[in-house]
Amino acid sequence: MTELMRDPNPATTGTEIIALAYKRASTEEQLKGYGLDIQDDELRTWEAEDTKRTILEVFSDEGVSGSLDRRPAMLRLEERALAAEQTASWSRTWTA
Repeated sequence: MTELMRDPNPATTGTEIIALAYKRASTEEQLKGYGLDIQDDELRTWEAEDTKRTILEVFSDEGVSGSLDRRPAMLRLEERALAAEQTASWSRTWTA
């Protein structure tokens, strides 16, 4: 997980972070090296690092290329964020 994902730190900002998370692996090779289970573990670790962090929902695209602009789970995440009546903060945890 990158430092980008770890900032801002709610302990220093005094702000609760409510997040929608996204994970993706497009090939069998990616699934073996940095699969969805590992990504799940990293997301839950990030959430557990501070009591002010909450992941509301995790969206997952397995076997979907990152080069596609219209990935199904990413579209559902965007719809969910747009429908929410809260401030959304976007972070990217990895590139493939």
